[in-house]
Amino acid sequence: MVHTSPDSEYMKLLQPFLARKKEFALDGWGCDSKRVASTFQPLEEWMLNASPNLANRYPVLGSGAKRHISRVLREMLLSEAMTAEYASYFAPLSEAELDKVAASFKFENCSQRKGLNEAIRPKLL
Repeated sequence: MVHTSPDSEYMKLLQPFLARKKEFALDGWGCDSKRVASTFQPLEEWMLNASPNLANRYPVLGSGAKRHISRVLREMLLSEAMTAEYASYFAPLSEAELDKVAASFKFENCSQRKGLNEAIRPKLL
């Protein structure tokens, strides 16, 4: 398992955008939703009160319906709404600059997830 290096052209280019995504907890994996809980918790409670069946519909997904609501509202709806902003970072770049950013995803330019790799290696062998 690998990820783009924090020093890569991709990460440097998108640092302001990634900071906004983090601020609004738009990524489900590894996000800290404490900053947005006061906004979304009342909405989650309202949805569960409005349709109690939601709690029965998604009982096995992590923390149930609240996790599903979070996934739909933040990770899908709000993230999708930010695609134009994401694209705007690439729009002014030349083809050569775009190639340099794309090279961030070459295996040899990525960083290994050492802890994760060590944890899953025994399961793969």
